[in-house]
Amino acid sequence: TAQCIQSAAVRSGECVAWGPADRHVLVGTKEGKLLVLEVAAGELVVDVQAHEGCVWSLDVRVDDKGFVTGSADHTVKFWSFAVEGGAVTVVHTRTLTMTDEVLAVRYSPHRQQQQLLLSVALVDHTIKVFHEDTLRFFLSLYGHSLPALALDVTDDGALLASGGADKTLKVWGLDFGDCHRSMGGHAEAITSVRFVRRTHLCFTASRDATVRYWDCDSFEQILVLPAGKGHLLGLGVAPDGSFFVTGGHDRSIRLWERTQDIVFIEEERERERERMYERELERDEDDRTPMPGDEAAADAAAVATRKTLESVKAGERIIEMIDLADAEEEKLAGQHRRLRRALADGEAAEVGASAAPAANPILYNLTPLRFVLHVLRGIKTPELEQALLVLPFHYVQRLMSYLTRLLERGLGVELCVRCVVFLLRVHEAQIVATSSLKDDLARLVQRVREQISGHRALVGMNLAALRMLKRKHEEGMSGRDA
Repeated sequence: TAQCIQSAAVRSGECVAWGPADRHVLVGTKEGKLLVLEVAAGELVVDVQAHEGCVWSLDVRVDDKGFVTGSADHTVKFWSFAVEGGAVTVVHTRTLTMTDEVLAVRYSPHRQQQQLLLSVALVDHTIKVFHEDTLRFFLSLYGHSLPALALDVTDDGALLASGGADKTLKVWGLDFGDCHRSMGGHAEAITSVRFVRRTHLCFTASRDATVRYWDCDSFEQILVLPAGKGHLLGLGVAPDGSFFVTGGHDRSIRLWERTQDIVFIEEERERERERMYERELERDEDDRTPMPGDEAAADAAAVATRKTLESVKAGERIIEMIDLADAEEEKLAGQHRRLRRALADGEAAEVGASAAPAANPILYNLTPLRFVLHVLRGIKTPELEQALLVLPFHYVQRLMSYLTRLLERGLGVELCVRCVVFLLRVHEAQIVATSSLKDDLARLVQRVREQISGHRALVGMNLAALRMLKRKHEEGMSGRDA
C-alpha cells in the first residue's frame, strides 16, 4: 500500500538495518550511538554509546543472533540480541581493532558458524575479510583507487561485490580473493550494492542519481535507471527480487517493480552511449565562450535550442544532403556537356539516349533542388536552428546557393527565409569578409524581398477577402433577423 506505518525522530542517523523478525530497527548515528526502535510502538528501546566515532555501517547476521557495527574510531564491534524484563536489548561481545576508519561491514550468508565470513572496507582503499568465529584474518582485497563504500555477498558465498568512491563496481572471488572484473559506468561514487537472492545479479545506487543493474557472471551492465535528482544513499532488494526501493537526498523513497518486459542488452548499450554523448554535448556547450567579435553568433546560439544528439544527426543529414545534391548536379552538368558536344558533331541520335538524365533513387527520384527542400522539410522545427549551427562555413556557402535558387522558383519560401536569416545572423562577420559572396548575397537579398513582398500581397488579399466574407455573412444574418 506504500503507507507509512510508523515514524520516529532520530538525530544524525548514518546506517539502518532490520532486527530479528522485522520487529525492531537498528540505527547507527554520527555521534557513535546505537539505537534500537520498536516498530509497533515507534519507541526507542535501546540507546547505547557504541563507538567513539561515527557509526558508518552495520549488518545483521543471517541467523538473526547478532550483528556487527563499523565505525570511524577504527573498531568493528560485535553485538548479540538479548531479552531483559520482556524487552529486547543488545549486548557487546567482542571488538576487532582495525588500522584505519571502517566505512562498510558485511556478513556472508552462511548459517554455519565455522563458514561465516565478515568483510570490512577501510579508508585505506582495502577490503579485509575475517573468519567471524575466531576473527582470524582470511583475505585482503586490493584494487580500489578510492575507498569502498558498499559491500554485498551472494547467497552461495562465492562472490563479493564492492562499490567505491572511484565510481567502479568490483567483483571478487571469496575463495582466493582475486578480482574477477572491475566495471565502470557510474559518474559519481557508488553508495550501495545489493545482490538479488539466489542469483549473481546485483543493483548499485550512486550519487549520480542512477541505479544500475549488473550481471556479475557475464560482467555486463543490463539496465540504467534514472532515480530522481538528488544523490542516492540507500538501496534495498526484496527477498524474491520482485521489487527494490531507493532513498536519497531528494527526501523521497522510490519503489521499483520487476516487469515481464524483455531487455535487449545491445539496445541498452546504445541508449547509454547516446546519453553519454548528450552529456558531452552539454559540457561542450557550458565550456564554450564566444570569441571577441562573435557576439552575433553567441546571440544566435542563445536563441537556438539546446544541442542534442538529434540536432547533431540533423546537421550531419544536411551535410550529406549538400554532398549528394552537388554530386548529382555535377553528373547532370557532365551529361549536358556531352549532349552539346554530340549536337555540335551531328551525333545526337547516337548519344541522345545515353545522355538523357535519369532519376536518382538516392535522391528519392527528385531533382537536386527539390531534394534539398525535401530534406530541410524533414528536420523538426525545434532542431533546425541547432542543426544549422553545426555546419562548417564552406557548407553554409553551398547551402545558401541552394536556398537562393529555391527562392527564385518560389519553393518553400517560409522555410528558406527562416534558414537564410538564421545563417546570416550566425555567420555575419565571415560572410561580410568574403568578397566572393557579395554578388550572391545581393541576389539573395533581392529574391528574399521579392518573395516576402509577394507573400505580403497574398496575405493582404486573403485578409481582404475574409473581411468581405465576414461582412456578407453579418449582413445575411441581420437580414434574416429582420
